[in-house]
Amino acid sequence: MTPPKRVAIHPVAVDLPRPQIEILKEEIGNALSVLAQDLAYLDRNPHPERAVSEVAAHARLTAALSSGNLLLPDRGARKPLHRLAEEVDERNEYERAVAGHEAFRAFERLLRTPPPASGSSKGLS
Repeated sequence: MTPPKRVAIHPVAVDLPRPQIEILKEEIGNALSVLAQDLAYLDRNPHPERAVSEVAAHARLTAALSSGNLLLPDRGARKPLHRLAEEVDERNEYERAVAGHEAFRAFERLLRTPPPASGSSKGLS
């Protein structure tokens, strides 16, 4: 049997604006807290290995945000982070907020539309 291939791990600076880091620390920290509490019921979890892996991934991400260094590669953190981002978007109704923002901007552009060149007027004034 061939031994597993070793992967070189290297630190990458978490070069994000402070407000983004604070948001990430709060969201990932909250998720970590909930997931860690759920470990008390691991015997009822149909995928206990995944539950433990997710807690570990969230802990690594929290540590990276606190230390300012992300250790890569961290393939085990990708899916949990993506799932959390999706949950946050859904909870914050992200798609609706973006659609609303775009609708208001489009309506503002209409308000700045110059009047027609001809002397006819259509619609409301």
